Amino acid sequence: GADGMLVQMVNTPEEVAAIISNIKFPPVGNRTYGVNRAHAYGFDFDEYITTWNTTSSFLLQIESIKAVENIDKLLAFDEVDGVMIGPYDMSGSLGVPGQITHPKVIAASKVVIDACKRYGKSCGTQVADVTPRAVQDLFDQGYTFAILGSDLFVLWKWAEQMQGVMNVMRNSEYE
Repeated sequence: GADGMLVQMVNTPEEVAAIISNIKFPPVGNRTYGVNRAHAYGFDFDEYITTWNTTSSFLLQIESIKAVENIDKLLAFDEVDGVMIGPYDMSGSLGVPGQITHPKVIAASKVVIDACKRYGKSCGTQVADVTPRAVQDLFDQGYTFAILGSDLFVLWKWAEQMQGVMNVMRNSEYE
């Protein structure tokens, strides 16, 4: 089983309450008790169901201006451990799709970072082009964690590199 949940595109406190209800056991939520792999098919059942509510992590993915506007209400839930800002979706929500360093995206992210500091919650984001400078810049902005690349970004960068190689080969004397 997972050690927690990172839920994408969370915008309202009602959504947070519904998610908590689904992922936490009573009396906090309404998660069912069916035997499954997460608790070793019943062998670790008692330990799992008595510790999950306090040991699992619950992170919200903040990806829209609506979520930014509601950030204090979203972070007010004790069960929320932190957030991850999705810069690409955030840029689209702000009318500047793909411009993840646009001042609007940076300003919206800063609102979320500052709120996380006030509530004592973790705040992270992803780095597409991982360099020491890019990572340091995120921590300088106040982020507390960063996802350094992903399979998508690795394939994207590889495809860009291969496209460059093909263009050189097409326009050269290597025929």
